[in-house]
Order: sequence, then C-alpha cells, then structure tokens
Amino acid sequence: VTGGIVTHNTGRLSSSEPNLQNIPRPENDKWNLRSAFIPEPGNDIIAVDYEQLEMRLLAAAALERDMIGIFERKWDIHMGNAALMFNLPYDDLKEAKNVDKKVKGGELPPGAMTDYVRRCLDARAAAKAIGFGLNYGMGAKKLGHALGISPEDAQMKIDQYKATYPAVSQFFAEAVAETAQSGYAFTLLGRRRNVTEISSHRRDERARGERMAINTQIQGSAADVCKMAQIRLMNFGLEARYGCKMLLQIHDELVFECPKETTKEALADIKELMEHPFTTDLAVHLAVDTGHGSSWGAAK
Repeated sequence: VTGGIVTHNTGRLSSSEPNLQNIPRPENDKWNLRSAFIPEPGNDIIAVDYEQLEMRLLAAAALERDMIGIFERKWDIHMGNAALMFNLPYDDLKEAKNVDKKVKGGELPPGAMTDYVRRCLDARAAAKAIGFGLNYGMGAKKLGHALGISPEDAQMKIDQYKATYPAVSQFFAEAVAETAQSGYAFTLLGRRRNVTEISSHRRDERARGERMAINTQIQGSAADVCKMAQIRLMNFGLEARYGCKMLLQIHDELVFECPKETTKEALADIKELMEHPFTTDLAVHLAVDTGHGSSWGAAK
C-alpha cells in the first residue's frame, strides 16, 4: 500500500492514496471490500473499534447524568436518547430496529412496518442525527436537510434534545464562551487549536468558529483517546510479547496483524489497554468492539 497519513485540524488522522477511511463500515460494506485486506499466511487480522466514542466523551465532558446512565445500562445511545427525548419505551425502539432488519431481509412481510414501528425508527434517526450534528456544531437548516424536515421542525427537535440534556447544553455554551475569551479551543489532554474565526465581525465566520469550539473538544478529545491508546500499546510491547503489529488507525478503530497462536492473548491485552488509555478513567467507560479473522472483513 502506498500513500500517506495526515493530521486533521482536530488532531484526528486521515489517510490518502488510498483513503482507507472511505472503506465502508462492516454493516455498510455491501461489496465486502474489507475482505480484500488479508494478513501474511499464519496470521490473523485483529480489529478493535471504540463504541460510540464521541457520544461517550460528550457525556463524560458534560457530566450529564441521564446520558451517562444510558451507557451504564449498556443501551444503544441513539435509542436511549430517543427514549428520553420522545418518551418512547426503549424496548419498543429496539424491537422496531429488529423489525426493520427482518423486513429488509425478507423474513417479515412489508406489512410488519406499522406506523408505530416507523415512528420509533424516525425517533432513533432523529436522535442520532441531532446527537452527532450538535457535536459538529450543526444548525437547524442543515439538520432539517439531513432529516428531510423544515428548519423550524429541526429547531424544535434540537430544543427538545437540549431540554432533555441541560448539562450538554451548558457544556456547548461554555465551550463557545471559553474559546471566545481565549481564542483557543482545548482537547481533553490540553492540546489547543487557534480559532480566530470566533472573533470575526462576520456572522458566518463567527458561527464557524463556534462550531470549531465545540467539535474540537469532542473530536479532538477522541483523537487524544486513540493516540494515547496507541502509545500505551507501543509501550506495552505487543510485538515483543505476541508478535502482534499495529497496522492502521481508521477513525476510532485500530487494526493489527498477529500470529494465530497468540491472537486471543494479544486481543485481551489490546482491549484492556484501549478501554483505559489514560492514567485516570473518565466518568463514562470507554468500551471497544473486538474481532479477529482471516481478513479485515472477517474481523467483525
């Protein structure tokens, strides 16, 4: 493989020639592209991906008890958000997703998609779009376009989200205020990003600066997590202990190549180190999804 790795403004890594970050996630990989990435004979590919990292960091940074509770119950964060925002039973949201999957797979007839099932699916989709969108500083117009609704309706959903999670709203406001005062946005580990736009006389540039103030704290801190995990793994000596080599970072996922006979032992230590990248744990547990197999695609 030829190409390069560059650092995004938030500190996250991106790749080029080829851009491996454009390889679809397993659930969207309809061409099974990940199966083209294979190890040397006798080795496994290990893939370890942080679960809902940005939302976990948001809950921890804001110390939002209700959102932290979702993670403590091991719920899907988007279903949990939808349950609290729209007053829907979590089990109904979970079942609606299951019904949708079975209808698409031909296991259930189209009639199984009742109005209530669609309402539950729409609620989760809205909660997911709002949760991610606000982390990136998304406004009502862009959110409305993403959800296929008017900006006014999108603003109502944003207001509903903020009312559900007042500590998150306060965190966003403080992030913008701190950046406006100092001119910098800071990550969890104190890396700073110069945000000159936030003091601009132009409204559009100030709005962009406010978005940067928020997403630097979340995305930049996600970069901190991944980089600290890589440092811990390097210092641990995976290659010396197990012959395991770290190959790639793709978004919040680390990919390794390891001899088959030491895969399980290496994977246990990788999981432990990635879930505890700092000397002190955050208010929310950082969980990872692990897998290994004869290709990147098989390592689900």
